[in-house]
Amino acid sequence: MSDKVLKIILLLTVIALTEAFDKIIVSERDIFTTKVSYADTSEAFYPNLYLSINNYNKDIITQGTPLIFELVLRNDLAADAATAKVKHERFKQQLNQMVKKKEITPEEAEDLLKLEPAAPSVKLFIITVDANSFTFSSEGIDKSKHFPLPKVIEPAAPFVITLDENETAYATAVVSPESTASLEEGTYRIVAHFENRTDKGKQWKGKVDSNTLVLNVIKSMNTSEERLNKYMAMAEYFMVLRDYENAQDAIKQIFSIEPEFINGFVLRGNIHEAKGEFKEALEAYEKAFKSYRRLYPKFEPHWGLMGNIRRMRDKLGIELPEVIE
Repeated sequence: MSDKVLKIILLLTVIALTEAFDKIIVSERDIFTTKVSYADTSEAFYPNLYLSINNYNKDIITQGTPLIFELVLRNDLAADAATAKVKHERFKQQLNQMVKKKEITPEEAEDLLKLEPAAPSVKLFIITVDANSFTFSSEGIDKSKHFPLPKVIEPAAPFVITLDENETAYATAVVSPESTASLEEGTYRIVAHFENRTDKGKQWKGKVDSNTLVLNVIKSMNTSEERLNKYMAMAEYFMVLRDYENAQDAIKQIFSIEPEFINGFVLRGNIHEAKGEFKEALEAYEKAFKSYRRLYPKFEPHWGLMGNIRRMRDKLGIELPEVIE
């Protein structure tokens, strides 16, 4: 078998494997966006809405733990099209190189290029996003149990955005600790909904539902880990409400349980940074760095922590050393 034939077979194999991988990614993503309804039933495309809960709550919470929901509106089709375009151009360049080296003919390159489809044209969604754009529905596995509906606190003001491969819209919703304190034990399902009610300015008009988020509520066992997670959730909850005093009080409780808690230092730095207290923020981030070094000497700190330190040093005009001790 000639080298030319082997290279062509290799290229075709790469195409097949890439397409198979893309199908897996698409099938996994389809799990998350469940239903969509259109004002115009001929509409073929729609935005994607994703719902998640903050990391410290996980999918199991104890009564009295505040909840922070993150909502993300994306145009996945546009992102896929951009990826396909890059892949198509890369494959085209590979074929051109093979033609220049006379490994294949221009005609063979043209036939092979037809096997790699060009990026499809994709609809861009112009939408208006505000707190009233989002609603929630929920239910317990036991139909008699009711879950308190989250309250959207961000965005605070409406804005218009065009969802493409780069632009993404975000929203934040919360449930207070007072509301979860009275929750019955059990499993609950929560779904978010986004609706754009206007088609002015060529806006997309319709409604889309998010993935279903499953949350298990249990009674407090009063373990140190549970209390740590609850106080971390409290600190984040007050942080998003811009109630920095109560957020700092929650962090004090965190350090009373675990003095070296890295995420506690990071969140304290976030609070100082939000208040414009960059010196104090830097001190908190550097304490997180030093705690990480003591606890995990064989591993490098997370790049996000290093980014926080660099950002604060830049704001304070402090040069970052090559090695941070």
